[in-house]
Amino acid sequence: MVSETAFLEALPEPLRKTRPVAVLARSLERGRLAHAILLQSENPAAQEEVALALACALLECDAEKAARHPDLFTLRPAGKARIIRVGDDASTPNSMRALLHGIQQTPRVARRKVAVVYEADRMNAQTANAFLKTLEEPPADTTLLLLTARPHDLLPTIHSRCFHFRLTTEAQLAPDASWDAWIADYRTWLERATAPEKDAAARAQLLLGAYGLIVRFQAVVTAQADAAWKSARESLAADLDDDELAASETGFRKGLRNHRLADIAKATAAFAREFGKERPYPVSSLHHALERLDHLTRLLETNLKDDAALEIFFLSSLRAWARAA
Repeated sequence: MVSETAFLEALPEPLRKTRPVAVLARSLERGRLAHAILLQSENPAAQEEVALALACALLECDAEKAARHPDLFTLRPAGKARIIRVGDDASTPNSMRALLHGIQQTPRVARRKVAVVYEADRMNAQTANAFLKTLEEPPADTTLLLLTARPHDLLPTIHSRCFHFRLTTEAQLAPDASWDAWIADYRTWLERATAPEKDAAARAQLLLGAYGLIVRFQAVVTAQADAAWKSARESLAADLDDDELAASETGFRKGLRNHRLADIAKATAAFAREFGKERPYPVSSLHHALERLDHLTRLLETNLKDDAALEIFFLSSLRAWARAA
């Protein structure tokens, strides 16, 4: 059995109090931790903090030693496409075949081995199939940790073989007055969009307001990502090559952006609840707005630009909320 104390003490206070972390801690204490665990969060920092804390507890080492521990194996997306490579053979660095070869070996120092796959949804079909074979017959004394913000992009056969934990991360992002102001102005924009009998000037102001929110969204999220990445960069392994580092930064920035898009969804739902207290609940308008936002979040994982996605969202929202008015 592994003590839950080391695991919990390695995490920041907000994460310690979440139910998924409590379940993981009890499983550690009872020696019943699943061999494959999927950690989902829109916040990459929260994923990494929990994964590193689990690895340290299982390998009985501290975070500083874990980065170079011979029984800890990591795999990250690489290149501009941010794909997890299958590799030609076990000698290909940062490849699935290298990771699978490593975890098939006997532990060198610890009593267990731990493998961490960052942004697991970036596996292509060849990589995912290679990993699935090991997942179906996992090596002894090995824990596999898959990190992702998009579990639905994993093969269903991989997802179904993992114990899935969705981490609550709202407390992990530091308070930000500029973002709070953005959300407040977005709510004001929704109030104006649902106002009855808008004249031409009011409609023009709504359009201008939408484009203003788009520009500010990009500025606020970029500033937040710059600051957060500077801090997160220090916790990454020092031996990452340029491709791995670039892919990690891209994934980190996209994770923070997706977290803020989730904030928009929550603010939209909260507005609909308030709207429905005095008028008919805007079921159709809310459904359209949230569905469009979710669809665009998926498209942003390809090559769609942030400003183009937000423009589509605001213009379609205008039409949807006009029906509620």
